[in-house]
Amino acid sequence: MLLAGRKIQQVSRIWPRSCSSRAASNGLFDFCADLKQRQLICDSHPPSIPDKQSELLSTLPAVLYAGFDPTADGLHVGNLLVLTALCRSTLFDCRAIALVGSATALIGDPSGRSSERDELQKSTVISNTGRITEQIDRILGNLRKLNAAAKTEVVSNVDWWGNKNALEFRNISSNFRVGNMLRMGAIKTRLEEVAGINYSEFCYQIFQSADWHYLAEQYGCYFQLGGSDQLGHIDSGYDYIRRMNGKLSAGVCMPLVTDENGHKLGKSVSSGKSAIWLDAMKTPLKDFYDFFRTQSDEMAARLLMYYSLRPISEIQDLLQRAQRQPGEGVLQRALAEEITELVHGDGSVCVRDVTTLQMKPHFEDIKLAHKGQAVSRDSLSKLWTDLSDRKLISNEEVNGDSLSQSNGRLFAKVGDGADHLKLVDLLAIATLIRSARIGCQPVILVNSSSQAESVRSMVKHSNVDVEVYDVTTWWSKKSCIDFVREARPFRTENMLRMDIFKCQMDVGFGNDALVDVVMATREWQELASQRECFFQIRADGRKDFIEFGAKHVHNGFGVCITAEEKSNSSPGQAAALLDPTISLCERITSPYAFYQFFRNQHDTQAEKLTLTLSLKPVPEIQELILEHRANLGKWIAQTALAEEMTYLVHGERGLDVAQRCSKAMFGGSVEDWDNLDRETLINLFGASSTAELSRKSIGTMGDLADGARLDSHRGSALMKSGAFRVNGTKYVDPNAAVDFDLIRLANSGLTIVKWGRRSFSLVKWID
Repeated sequence: MLLAGRKIQQVSRIWPRSCSSRAASNGLFDFCADLKQRQLICDSHPPSIPDKQSELLSTLPAVLYAGFDPTADGLHVGNLLVLTALCRSTLFDCRAIALVGSATALIGDPSGRSSERDELQKSTVISNTGRITEQIDRILGNLRKLNAAAKTEVVSNVDWWGNKNALEFRNISSNFRVGNMLRMGAIKTRLEEVAGINYSEFCYQIFQSADWHYLAEQYGCYFQLGGSDQLGHIDSGYDYIRRMNGKLSAGVCMPLVTDENGHKLGKSVSSGKSAIWLDAMKTPLKDFYDFFRTQSDEMAARLLMYYSLRPISEIQDLLQRAQRQPGEGVLQRALAEEITELVHGDGSVCVRDVTTLQMKPHFEDIKLAHKGQAVSRDSLSKLWTDLSDRKLISNEEVNGDSLSQSNGRLFAKVGDGADHLKLVDLLAIATLIRSARIGCQPVILVNSSSQAESVRSMVKHSNVDVEVYDVTTWWSKKSCIDFVREARPFRTENMLRMDIFKCQMDVGFGNDALVDVVMATREWQELASQRECFFQIRADGRKDFIEFGAKHVHNGFGVCITAEEKSNSSPGQAAALLDPTISLCERITSPYAFYQFFRNQHDTQAEKLTLTLSLKPVPEIQELILEHRANLGKWIAQTALAEEMTYLVHGERGLDVAQRCSKAMFGGSVEDWDNLDRETLINLFGASSTAELSRKSIGTMGDLADGARLDSHRGSALMKSGAFRVNGTKYVDPNAAVDFDLIRLANSGLTIVKWGRRSFSLVKWID
């Protein structure tokens, strides 16, 4: 080994002189030019690096990285190709980063494989990470003995992925369009084959792209070195970086190294023995040295170009010397000595702390509060009958086979990505509250703490026992790595066949939509395990979510409920239920506006909505409808529905406010308005119906009429026709002086302006 030591010392004196001018110009471009001369670029993005990308390379920071997933307990000579290229880049004054993919090894890279990888245990990855990090650190330490100015770094992607949860992964996924992900070569190939691809491996490109973006943000690294099968990942990372920060990046793929028979270099077939590892415990130093020492002249010349840190000019000198001294093994000895000393020479060893890979809480470990008793089949049978009688499901959906399988509790998830619940969510909530009254012990899942509070209030107002859980508390405790690993059973190709995605393929959609499917299915699996919730009810029309989930939940079954008529000619009240302007949150839709929404329904709509939403038994509803039809014009069904739904959602106080506001609005007496406090009135009208005026600018009633109008019409002109009332009093003279003691309500200091029969606005005085 002393000979190798002397040779490396000699090389270390030559490199600085040969590389100094290149480093002064542009290290990254010169490094790429050197790779091309060594025939080490098989692909790149953008194409034709470096020849046609000199301008781009000249603008990028001289920082690059390569990733090494610890899927085995050590690196082999195939990995050494990329690692020696990283080392060589430092001679061009580039900063080299070796990324150990502790997180991505747990996911599985589909590139270059026709079948799925075996899933690795965390303990295995932790062990592999330690060994591979030690090997990389040792090699980089030996490099610094040759080039003391070498700027190198070893990082592990578990450092930033280890603390991310499933919800954060979903947010990252939204930046990846599924259509683009499907065009990646490895994904496309697997999907075209019978094997297909699991969702975990499908998401691998998200992790690698985000890794590159993280290094770009933290280290200014916009250049990536990859193996021969990594072009798709480089393309994906390039697009992600440009989307996130608007900057360009670049990367090159290095060729697969094969022996003279076309076998992968260093594999058991190539070496004639076992694989050639960089770990002396797996491949003894003598075997490692002899592997290079026994190569043919042609192979040794190629490997010198590929692996050696020598400048190309020195390698060419060696080739000429070998021609002058045939049979003396000049190339083989130089190759074996240099590579053996680089890999196994004395150097500092630093094993990175990988404890962050220790087990994160599993979804299974996040237990619910308590287990309920078994639900009788009789209760479920009563539920299906109730759903059918209310025309929420069709008769074909409630068939004998489904009922014969009935066993266990039911659940529904309400609330989309918004922080508040919408009117369509009331359909599922009311259904599950009714089910609780017949012994079904339902569970309602929500997407935020505010949604949970709202649903719990409705449950309290109904005086029933319904369990309510905020799933964000579950997913915030689930690490994103575990989340993706546990998605291995879900086939990507099966998710893409779902109706919701097939109809979006032309316009495209983000990967967060697939994350939603995985989350919904995992929630169902855990509820089935912990709560015996085998039945799911959905009110959002996503029947394919039920069909996909039921394939992964033993005895899983579900139905979509809808208030929409099946007939195309009679759409029912779906439009009313889906009205996006109606929220269950009083900050968005006041109790008064909520009350009036139901109070102003057409007779037919009111009857259908009552049957759909009311908590009353069906026979009682039928009696109410008969009474309503016998007294048309008295709004019996509308009033009963408005009162019941407002009380359910907003409680006794909300119903009282809504009724008092309605009386004030349509009764018109000053006393009715004065019974309402300032906060209630402000919430009632909202910002869109409120004018803020200064008393200094209002001298006449005409000024007030003009200032209170929130559109382009002049209020002073409208008041002449008798369409202007202030706190219930009609004013027609625009020149009449304003008496602020008369026009301001005593209890609130506000002013109510009425235009015509039903249009109102509020005036807040700012002084």
